[in-house]
Amino acid sequence: MEFVRYIMDTILSEDELKNCVFAVVANKQDIDGAMSETLLWKQLNLIAISKTRPCAIFGTSAMNGTGLFEVLEWILDSISKLSLDEKRDDDKNIGHKDGVKSSIFKKPLRFLKDNLLN
Repeated sequence: MEFVRYIMDTILSEDELKNCVFAVVANKQDIDGAMSETLLWKQLNLIAISKTRPCAIFGTSAMNGTGLFEVLEWILDSISKLSLDEKRDDDKNIGHKDGVKSSIFKKPLRFLKDNLLN
């Protein structure tokens, strides 16, 4: 788990990802002995990550589809909220340093919501 934390910290420290949401997908929850979401939250120290960006963990099972739509829905909602915050900043002429504009999310969000989440 220490190696996973190291990789997460390395990836999340990249400037290009500083405004990104972070979702942990705990797959294989249908298997006996799978690590619980609570234990993963503690082991990965997600409390620290959640202080700097939207962060969540989801127990899933790709075999039966449990939790998969919840992950997508949370990611889409979180990106939408960040996009709205960004739009407010743009309206105030503040903007984000990385230059990402909320409009880049509109088409993919609309497609995913219309085709996958309904």
